[in-house]
Amino acid sequence: MAKKATKKRASRKKSAAKKKRTTKKKATAKKRSTAKKRTTKKRATKKRTTKKKSAAKKRTAKKRTTKKKSAAKKRTAKKRTTKKKSAAKKRTAKKRTTKKKSAAKKRTAKKRTTKKKSAAKKRTAKKRTTKKKSAAKKRTAKKRTTRKKATAKKRTAKKRTTKKKATAKKRTAKKRTTKKKASAKKRTAKKRTTKKKAVAKKRTTKKKATAKKRVTKKKSASKKKSASKAPAKKAPTKPRPKPKPKPKPEPIAAEPKPKAIPAPPVVTEAAPPPPPPKPPRVIDTISIADEPAEPSSAFGDASSFDALFVGQSIEVQAIAHKLRDIIHHELPNAVEDVHKNIALYRDPTEICGIQPAGDRCNFYLTHGAHLSDPRGLLEGSGKSIRHVVLRSLDALPTDGIRELVRQGKRYLA
Repeated sequence: MAKKATKKRASRKKSAAKKKRTTKKKATAKKRSTAKKRTTKKRATKKRTTKKKSAAKKRTAKKRTTKKKSAAKKRTAKKRTTKKKSAAKKRTAKKRTTKKKSAAKKRTAKKRTTKKKSAAKKRTAKKRTTKKKSAAKKRTAKKRTTRKKATAKKRTAKKRTTKKKATAKKRTAKKRTTKKKASAKKRTAKKRTTKKKAVAKKRTTKKKATAKKRVTKKKSASKKKSASKAPAKKAPTKPRPKPKPKPKPEPIAAEPKPKAIPAPPVVTEAAPPPPPPKPPRVIDTISIADEPAEPSSAFGDASSFDALFVGQSIEVQAIAHKLRDIIHHELPNAVEDVHKNIALYRDPTEICGIQPAGDRCNFYLTHGAHLSDPRGLLEGSGKSIRHVVLRSLDALPTDGIRELVRQGKRYLA
């Protein structure tokens, strides 16, 4: 029994020793395998780092080449400014440095070697950027300065002129218009006066000729019709006089007795004689209205308009017809309404009017107080009505009156 027990003990000891040996072997094998794995991992990480570095170098090389090409293009381009170039370079430099710094920080978090490499890369990057900048500055310092100055001067000059013109136009629109109009008036004063005088002479000669012809015709007709009648006195200057009844005149009558006798005539032929009391006035108005050169008949029959200016001077009549032509040109759809003392024009409501006033002609604007008058033509102190006093055809401000009529139309629109 003792032998058996000893044998068992010996076997147990042997088995325990074997187990220890096997465990030691496994532990050593595990240690070796872990060491190998660590070495392989280190080698793999080194390879990866080297690959990444090479790829980064290639990328940086490509970027450098592209940047060099873009820099050459930028140098040749005239439109690009130096500020943009410097800003682009600074931005790219900042991007590079930030990328490198971020990569270095991530890499240095785990390994010390990456810190040294990132620091070296940063130093080399700074040196490269400084070297490139200094070389580029030395090479293109003269060319850039000359080109930049020329382009900058041209661009700034254009911008300044455009800005100044815009601001000056907005601020001094009224002043410029007044100055230009004054200068234009001074320049073209002689031409206008000569042309107007020639036109006025032609008109007066035509009017006189037609007036003489009509006077002779009417005198002959009146002599034939009323050979036995005495000449009647001229009636007072009224636009629309009422004909008074006349008796049968005696064959020889020197005194104007028709006014004292109120008895109406029996003969029906007494109706046409009322015009003879005002032969010169009727003849003047008819001659002015019947002239083919005057487009004033576009408003309709001009006889009512001409009746306003019966007894007025030829100058006042010419001014009135000129104003009427201007109104017709600016307000082609206007309606003319002639009253006893004034001719009004509506489109659709009342805009302006023409009125004779002795040795002058007044041009009225119903809303003149609300209109701009840079030339200072308007007169009056009412709430809305203003007027322009016109005494001669040569000094008629056609451009100013046209502008006032347009403003009156716009005010009602």
